[in-house]
Amino acid sequence: MNGTNKKKNTRKKVEKQVKISVLEALTKMEYKLPRGIPKEIRELLIRIFSYAYEVLKDKLIGIYLHGSLATSSFQLGSSDIDLMFIVKQKLSFEEKSEIINQFNKFRSEGKPIDMSIFLEDVIQNPQYPILVELHYDYPDNIFQDEQDREVVAHLYETKEIGFCVWGKPIREVFSRIPARHYLLSIFSDLKHTRRYLLESPIYWVLNACRTMAFIRRGEVLSKVEGGKWALKRLPRKYRNLINQAMLCYLRKVNKEQVSWDGEELEEFADYVTDEIRNNVADLL
Repeated sequence: MNGTNKKKNTRKKVEKQVKISVLEALTKMEYKLPRGIPKEIRELLIRIFSYAYEVLKDKLIGIYLHGSLATSSFQLGSSDIDLMFIVKQKLSFEEKSEIINQFNKFRSEGKPIDMSIFLEDVIQNPQYPILVELHYDYPDNIFQDEQDREVVAHLYETKEIGFCVWGKPIREVFSRIPARHYLLSIFSDLKHTRRYLLESPIYWVLNACRTMAFIRRGEVLSKVEGGKWALKRLPRKYRNLINQAMLCYLRKVNKEQVSWDGEELEEFADYVTDEIRNNVADLL
């Protein structure tokens, strides 16, 4: 047998071992998922969960969903896959490197993934900003062992409307985060992402709507719920803009064929920013 054939056989054995390992992990896990998740996303999630279960082993406390997956409002082609893993011990450099490499492979399938790993002690005594064990959003937004402001909102939303896939219930793991920290976090995100307003207007407009809803109602809403609320409550002159963002997000129109008025977007962004500052001036 020549060297090439030996390599092929070795690779096949490794691939077979990986498949067996994943199947074994799946049989050990008693996980659950919300309703309404598209089949291809459900299948990807199962692979991610089994991989995490196999790699993190005894360190893993729980796997949780937040965002549209948790609220059964996921829109294929519009929504991110928002995941959170809670661990009881710090991860090694090798473990983090392996996880990053594997998530690069998951993401190569064309699905946007936003994943965070936190230590249990950290989220049971939450601070603002908060220490993140590992965060993976996209290849140029990966960080570890850093304080971050924007992920505080993810923790708040998980506590309020998140979904436990596997492990300890949310009420036993996540401590209450002050509403003022949530506001600071989502306002930080709006300020940071405003630079991409003209590139990603759907994301910014609908996030702004749900932020306004939280300020006035004190409730955490999905992007769709926030958009519906804003259509009835925000100034009439912005309704066409908000409705267009909603239709694109729900894929009722082709977002590639929609044109956006840059001046209108900037005016809306100024309005929302001023409203937030006026309502939470003492926090900023």
